[in-house]
Amino acid sequence: MEEIKERRIILERFLKNDRHLYRVGKANKLPYFDQFDERVSDKGYPELNDSERVMAIKALVAELDNRGFVESVNRVVTGETVYPEVDSFIGEHYFCNTNTGLKLENRQPSLADNIRTSIKNTDGRIIPFLKAITELYNESTEDTYEGYCLNDILMKMRTYGIRKMPDPVDLVIAKSYNFYYQVGGKKCPVHVIPEEMIPVVERVLLEYP
Repeated sequence: MEEIKERRIILERFLKNDRHLYRVGKANKLPYFDQFDERVSDKGYPELNDSERVMAIKALVAELDNRGFVESVNRVVTGETVYPEVDSFIGEHYFCNTNTGLKLENRQPSLADNIRTSIKNTDGRIIPFLKAITELYNESTEDTYEGYCLNDILMKMRTYGIRKMPDPVDLVIAKSYNFYYQVGGKKCPVHVIPEEMIPVVERVLLEYP
């Protein structure tokens, strides 16, 4: 995955608050954020609309060098309390979680090992579930990716001749390796393999024809 796309995902995952985007932009003296100075509320930051938020992220992605990008994200991730539902990022160029912050580091080889271990520890039962999520992702024409509901995954798995979900214990095992998440609450969970990890999952699945 390209570095610029990894940056965008990191900002969307860890800096969702308008306050974070504005403060990071102003701290780095990026001209785009000057237009919001007169709209700063009593909260200390402006409220951005969807279009402004997209452009704010684009400005931060494009105009910061690696050092500035890492330091800026870490001011938020390690300096404030943030609770993203997907609490890690494992890309080719960056690694981030809420404990260690953002680093210029490729941990995808370790991620691949963790995926293999989860497959081994579930005796391969998790494979169709992971395959279904990756195929739904590749078939999607949506601009945003937030994961898939259970019915969509089951429908895809039925095309493989499989008509039931993995055992809940298998999902717990997969979750323990931080490449699979359930988000959105217990009543209607959404099943997610983080976007930057999907290519790694796909490469590992090729080892299990």
